[in-house]
Amino acid sequence: MLVHAAQPETRINKLFSQTELEDNYEKDLSQKLPEGIRCSGQRSCSDRLRRLLFDGEAAARGLENTITAGDMGRYLELAYRGRLFSPAISEKALRILSDQRLGNKMPFFLPSGMRCAHKTGEDSGITHDVGIVWAPEPFILCCCANQVWPPRFNRFIQDVTRELLEAQGVLL
Repeated sequence: MLVHAAQPETRINKLFSQTELEDNYEKDLSQKLPEGIRCSGQRSCSDRLRRLLFDGEAAARGLENTITAGDMGRYLELAYRGRLFSPAISEKALRILSDQRLGNKMPFFLPSGMRCAHKTGEDSGITHDVGIVWAPEPFILCCCANQVWPPRFNRFIQDVTRELLEAQGVLL
């Protein structure tokens, strides 16, 4: 099941929290990929990467990175199916996403022990959580928004996740 809950394109300044510096380093390295690189047969994945994560000068010039819920969902599905570049890279990506420390969005209502591989992000008026929940019928949920009050949209993410679990009889 693939669920998209988002505005068509969401501007992001921060993909990662300050405490995830190792992940930021890997993200910055991935942003240095050659122009027009293709991701497992998908369209170009460099067209929305306009600057490195903490490049204040580029941000001051108005260069911002953008994502779509659809793009994130496709990447997550490729990882889930072991086709994000390779099975080994797919598994490493899912392992990193499963170690996410923030549980105030998608995993908020998950039963103890249920795996969730997800990535959150938040900035002024921007919030998102995209991930995979290994419910009896695993699902991908991608919620991205800008120009919102993050606490309210975070509650929306929690509620949608809870409703998807309830539909499978996991939470009643």
